[in-house]
Amino acid sequence: MTETELVKKVETEVEAMDTSEAPSEPPKPCKETTDKNEEPEKVMKEELPPEPEEDPILHYVDEYRNAVFFEVKDGDALRRRFNNDDDESVYELSIDEVKRLYADRKEEARLLEEGFDLTTKAFKASRTEAMKLGKLHDYRRTLIRAQFSLPDQRRIAIQAWFLPGETVADVKRLISEKFLDVEDFELFTTPPKTILKTVSTLLDLDLVPSALVHIDIKKSSGEMLLKQEILDKKSNFVGAKMAAKDAAIRRKQ
Repeated sequence: MTETELVKKVETEVEAMDTSEAPSEPPKPCKETTDKNEEPEKVMKEELPPEPEEDPILHYVDEYRNAVFFEVKDGDALRRRFNNDDDESVYELSIDEVKRLYADRKEEARLLEEGFDLTTKAFKASRTEAMKLGKLHDYRRTLIRAQFSLPDQRRIAIQAWFLPGETVADVKRLISEKFLDVEDFELFTTPPKTILKTVSTLLDLDLVPSALVHIDIKKSSGEMLLKQEILDKKSNFVGAKMAAKDAAIRRKQ
């Protein structure tokens, strides 16, 4: 074997050794194939149908004022401004109201341009009086709900309409004569807790066209706070909403 042939043989063997000792490439991980049908099912929350509303129970304790009382249950949302509940027509703006609001905003813009300070007491007082006049123009009555708790923690609401110019004393008189068998109580609003002065008008206290107030019983003659003769005249929340609608709070346009 010539030298040239010997060199080629050695080179061939070396190449064969390098090839056999070269680390093989690690196998590529197989992509997990998931069947679309195997995806976890999404749990859909079933929409429960709304609970049917109770049949109305309506018993007037005082027919003149559409006065009723009812037990407040957890599902009955009594708000400070309850908007006659579902009767949104009470707060639908009339054409006259829209014109008046537009005129007010236009006047405020003019005063600001002239450098007038809209935060002065005089301006605030003037604006308050204008708002009162607007409410008198739009609402002939206001609907008041007075709420309190019985000794067994049940909540009771008394509802009746009053004239905007009537006072807190008029509200207390109706409550004491027709509903409560107590010797002393106060009316207050919240938040914050504000005792209502008996000489103040409902209009001055911003309790028009509707308001929720609370009864703070100071002294009672017994555990039975409600008058015995009206216990069988309890309405329910649905009936109270009917009474609120029948009270005709808004003036006819």
